[in-house]
Amino acid sequence: MKKGILIGSIVAVIVIIVVVAILMNGNSGNKIGSNLSITDSEKVQGGVEQAITLDLLGAHDSANDCWIGFRGKVYDITSYLPKHPGTSEAIAPYCGTADGFENAFMNKHGEPKAQYISQVGIYKGDL
Repeated sequence: MKKGILIGSIVAVIVIIVVVAILMNGNSGNKIGSNLSITDSEKVQGGVEQAITLDLLGAHDSANDCWIGFRGKVYDITSYLPKHPGTSEAIAPYCGTADGFENAFMNKHGEPKAQYISQVGIYKGDL
């Protein structure tokens, strides 16, 4: 009987360790919602999403790492750049900007396409 309790206890401890490891591994990317991951330098504090600063937005300023600000929200549009009908070069100068991107987008596409940003970009946080 004692042997069965010991084995049961060992199995329970192993299960707990595995569950904790899975939970810890699932949080290692600090995912918040779908498609939103934040690097170690951009972690949330206290489970509440941090606002994206202009400095942080500005650090993502290339065609290989393109975040844009639009209407107070920040989106990662890196994966969309090669799909843009007007070529990625049309957007690349505005990577890492908010006002610059928003003005260029609205001048080119106008209000009817404004919701498109949230469809093609990965929401990163509020600006």
